[in-house]
Amino acid sequence: MFFVFRWTVSGCAAVLLALVATRMSRTGLYRQYPAFFVYAVWDVVRFLASFIFDTFGAYHAFFYFYYVGRVIGCIFFFLIAENLYRRFFAPFEGLQKLGRLLFRWTAFVMVAITAVAVFTSTSRLETPWAALNNMDQAVTTVVAGVTFFLFVFAAYFGVEWDHYSLGIAVGIALSTSVAMTDRWVLSIFGSSAGPITSSIHTAGSACAVVVWARYMLTRPRLVSPPLRSPAHNLDKWNATLQELLAR
Repeated sequence: MFFVFRWTVSGCAAVLLALVATRMSRTGLYRQYPAFFVYAVWDVVRFLASFIFDTFGAYHAFFYFYYVGRVIGCIFFFLIAENLYRRFFAPFEGLQKLGRLLFRWTAFVMVAITAVAVFTSTSRLETPWAALNNMDQAVTTVVAGVTFFLFVFAAYFGVEWDHYSLGIAVGIALSTSVAMTDRWVLSIFGSSAGPITSSIHTAGSACAVVVWARYMLTRPRLVSPPLRSPAHNLDKWNATLQELLAR
């Protein structure tokens, strides 16, 4: 029953992602969101390969491909978060510089965490799991934090999201929330909750894909400009930040 549910839901999600990637390729959106575009293509390929391995009983290949897929997915989510940050703060050079600095140091810290997990594992069997789990947790936390910050920042300063960035951000927020819920359930109930968390992860990932398809496959509506400027002067904040970073 779980086998049918997992592959049916994942298959529908892969079809939607293929449509999203096709739309982005035809409209040129892949130039604006390169990390998300490559992730969409990769996730479709990952589904096809995993389905073939699982169907034909190539369990060793499925197991190792699962490892590779998780690591690649972590890297893509980090790059998508960086892409969203860069587009969101495109008019503000000071915030752009701060973002580049923070993302570089975050990437360094995540690599260090993964290396520590590898060298401190007690056996070869635990090494890939330890490295993967540490990297996955670190990336999920960072991506969730960046997405939350962007939403709060936009609400506070009255900055408008563009149509496609908002869709990607909402889907990322949903996906990371599901991932953190998975870990919470596992931390309480242990490995016995594996089937439950797998179902949650599959359903949550599919819901994120539906959100992405909803935004990426539709044209943005024309929004009338606001009647007044935001109450908070973001230009002054940006200028002050540029001065601090220039020191």
